[in-house]
Amino acid sequence: MIKSQRDKIKNLKEKVADVQDGSEKKKVKKEIGNIIRQGIIELKSQVDKNNLYKKYIDNNMEMITNKYAFNVTVNDHKEAVELLKTLDIRQILNIGVKLNVPFESKIFFNVEELEGKLCDTEEEAKIAIEDLKLNGKTILLYSIKQTKFKKWTYKVTYKKENERVYINKVNGKYKLFFKRNEEVDRGVEEESFDILNLYEIIMDEKDTYQCIKQLCTLFNIKIKYCIDQEKKYNFNVKIMLDKDYMKNKYKNLYKYINRYLHILEEILEVGSKNINHSMNNFMGENVFFCSGRELSERLKEKNKIDLNVKTKTQSQLSKIINVFCILGLLIKLRNDQVPDNMWREPKKNNKFQNYFIVKRYTDNDFNEAEKIVINLKQNKISVTKMTGDLCKKILGEKVYNEVYLNNEKSTKKAQATIKKKRIKCRVLI
Repeated sequence: MIKSQRDKIKNLKEKVADVQDGSEKKKVKKEIGNIIRQGIIELKSQVDKNNLYKKYIDNNMEMITNKYAFNVTVNDHKEAVELLKTLDIRQILNIGVKLNVPFESKIFFNVEELEGKLCDTEEEAKIAIEDLKLNGKTILLYSIKQTKFKKWTYKVTYKKENERVYINKVNGKYKLFFKRNEEVDRGVEEESFDILNLYEIIMDEKDTYQCIKQLCTLFNIKIKYCIDQEKKYNFNVKIMLDKDYMKNKYKNLYKYINRYLHILEEILEVGSKNINHSMNNFMGENVFFCSGRELSERLKEKNKIDLNVKTKTQSQLSKIINVFCILGLLIKLRNDQVPDNMWREPKKNNKFQNYFIVKRYTDNDFNEAEKIVINLKQNKISVTKMTGDLCKKILGEKVYNEVYLNNEKSTKKAQATIKKKRIKCRVLI
């Protein structure tokens, strides 16, 4: 994280202490979270992808597990994270130093930003950057832009000396701190990373959640929430594909959706493969995103191996997904029900993304679905003929709102309302 970012965090933290309004305080904390997240992303781009710590972990996974595994089951991700943070970073990364003793980092280094002079041409700006390289500057990032006065300017971020860091144990949790005496003197809080942040940077992982998954595997921490969710998906797939059971007990339902069961199986697999952080649940169920485009690609890939797997267009898949929702086999979430950390705002003139949960199927669910199918058959509505208008006409406003409302392109007013409720940043754990 560059000096200007650290200074900004200092100022924002001071602002948080002074702010009384809850929503304003939340907004400032979000801004701090964004800066921290951006800092981690920048560090991931700067650290060598094949750094010595990554090599050590990759080459010693079995030993690390045998030596430091917890071998426990916890209720949720929060409990897992609390356990992971008690791991001694020195042992996991093979760093032979004492606690609270500064040493020179082998992967982190100070960076500095330089605002370039005004240039007459873009080419002149490029030459100025090359001159910096010739003068020994290790350029990490640079940008060139034209000013409103038709001049050109540039901005570079370059590497300075390696960072001084130290590891300490605070309230039972280990962290790596960056030793910057001059900033401490100015009242800037020392930047620090826990095991999750370090693992994400060192291993170049996608995000914090992927780190939790991998670290839980490495240290044998099982999460009951994940186990229960996976069992649910497996149970649902098994019962839906039990032809004898479905045909004998729910013949109308089975006959109505039989041709599309492989699609439901695919959606349940997407949910199973994307069991998210336990705090990102709705009604205790895992929330996942599954688009028609993603489903279409998955079916095409499986069709290459098995021609019996029928492919569908995105438009067809959209109709089929909506019918599964009408029957209660999938539950589509309203936009305000989607966990904040998962919410992604739609691009301009685009539809909102659809998020789903699935409950463990019960006889009661199938009995209700059977009744709906009988109603649809009486009105001669097949799966692929279903529309929002027909749903509203036959099944009523309530079902229509639950299934189709998010499909409609949002008005500016609706987007503005949703936007106020949402936090776009991912929260660092």
